[in-house]
Amino acid sequence: MHTLDKLKAKHPDKIEGWYKDMDGYWVDLKYGWQDSPSSEVHAVHEPTVKEVVEHFKLVCPCDCLYCQTRGEQWLDFDVDTGKTVVMHRQQ
Repeated sequence: MHTLDKLKAKHPDKIEGWYKDMDGYWVDLKYGWQDSPSSEVHAVHEPTVKEVVEHFKLVCPCDCLYCQTRGEQWLDFDVDTGKTVVMHRQQ
């Protein structure tokens, strides 16, 4: 079993899935989790599996709008108005 499969099995409440691409390894986090305190990044990305496992120790709860609405809404910056706006997923 791959190391990241073991990590997912150990933390099924936090990990949606993982994959490898030309930029390294990605662990997609489930709603309600972020890669480190106050980051609001919902994935762990590192060049090696060892670094992913180490970085995963920083994963913590997230209560951003995106997580609260399970991806239905998020905050974005409107460059025309200079204001933060709530975005909605289109049906």
